[in-house]
Amino acid sequence: MHEMDCREVIKHMAQYLDRELSTKEQEEVQKHLGECGSCANAFRWENSMLILVKNCAGEELPKGLTARIFDSFDCCE
Repeated sequence: MHEMDCREVIKHMAQYLDRELSTKEQEEVQKHLGECGSCANAFRWENSMLILVKNCAGEELPKGLTARIFDSFDCCE
């Protein structure tokens, strides 16, 4: 079995979190994360950001926020 190095694991992190890797690739990432504290920390951070974004996705935006954002683009032309 090919062992992934840190560069490969970081490159595939988003796909791993989204469960888009093959079973073999998932196993390789999991093995590396179990052996590399640095990559395991990066994984925990990425995963916590993903959870945060998912949790915020259900929040209702303050009234008028979208219009204010689009209006701010118009002032920059």
